[in-house]
Amino acid sequence: MEHPITLCIADLGCSSSEQNCLSGLAYGLIEAIDKARRELGHGGPQEYHICLNDLPGNDFNTVFTSVTSFKDRLKQQLGDDYGHCFVNGVPGSFYGLRYIEEEKLNTFNVPIYTPSPSELEYLVAKEGSFALNEVYTFNVISWDPNDDHKIGSSIDKTNREDNMNLQALCMRAVVGSLISSHFGEAIIDEVFRRYNEIVLDLLAEENTVLTNVTLSLTRRERG
Repeated sequence: MEHPITLCIADLGCSSSEQNCLSGLAYGLIEAIDKARRELGHGGPQEYHICLNDLPGNDFNTVFTSVTSFKDRLKQQLGDDYGHCFVNGVPGSFYGLRYIEEEKLNTFNVPIYTPSPSELEYLVAKEGSFALNEVYTFNVISWDPNDDHKIGSSIDKTNREDNMNLQALCMRAVVGSLISSHFGEAIIDEVFRRYNEIVLDLLAEENTVLTNVTLSLTRRERG
């Protein structure tokens, strides 16, 4: 297995103190990677891209002043053949661009659950108002009307894509408003474009169907 030619290291709080990213995190990572490269017998030097970020008030001049001593330390400890190292710095905050968004993702919930037949039987018995007569399961419709073709077949590929576009539109009608109210309208088109691609990839590997579970119940007489 070939080792990667380029490795990127990002620090979203690089600081300008003496113990900044270059002297601590970046140096430690490069040292460990170089040691592993040599032990595994991978030839050729590595190329490192170090991306530094912090608030605009951070003293980036001090950070960049330390780059020369950082590279000298690498050469002294690892040798001239450790590779090449490039450093850049970007002032600003990624907090509002990434982590708030992550909080939205972690708190998103779709109130949809598809129980198994055994779970339904358990819930009916637990609730107690009905006697369960029969449980029927049957396939209602395939995700792809062309599912009589072999898996992975290129036959009717255009029709398959059209059918999946319709399936994505149906799913969008069900959960689109939930997604837009939580994340905003801007992402909706991209979400369902990716959803459509995922479904098409799935259909290339297996045949999929929608399954309905029907219960026959008799209401118990109240004592």
